[in-house]
Amino acid sequence: MPRHGEAGAEQPTPGMPVAQALRLDPTLLPEQIFAVYCSDAALDDDERRQKAHDSFGKPGRDPITISTALMPMMDDPVWRRGMAVAQLSQNWEQIVGAAIAANCRPVSYKDGVLTIRPLSTVWGQQLTFMAPQIKQALNSRVKGLDVTEVKVTAASSITFRRGKWDVKGRGVRDTYF
Repeated sequence: MPRHGEAGAEQPTPGMPVAQALRLDPTLLPEQIFAVYCSDAALDDDERRQKAHDSFGKPGRDPITISTALMPMMDDPVWRRGMAVAQLSQNWEQIVGAAIAANCRPVSYKDGVLTIRPLSTVWGQQLTFMAPQIKQALNSRVKGLDVTEVKVTAASSITFRRGKWDVKGRGVRDTYF
């Protein structure tokens, strides 16, 4: 079979299959590709164990603890703030106390503003008055989380609307539970 550039060799043209342009036997092509990916699969258990034993202790093969692997990420300020927010939501009761934690939840934290949602309007009013003390407790107990403001949203109320596609009509008289 003539090689590329030799007399009688067919010149590649646009749209010609790669196997034909490179003069590869198409019947052997899948076998050749499969052999590259399965070279280690052909090893029996003893050979695989010996290969693992021989490579033990070489650079890049030593096991490390998960904390060592994650430490570079923990130095990133975005990760530190995310971890502080996760710590806040996990330890909410220990940070603000059992009574407050039973009646409100942290909703969001963005740009130093922590938004909390009370379960009732009465607690919403009380939490608004307590916002400076809550901010102080958060800043002293959660490291890496700089809370500049505690914002209390309105308590979620019961509504008879079902969403943006709710049909206008007679209102609650059409709603049965």
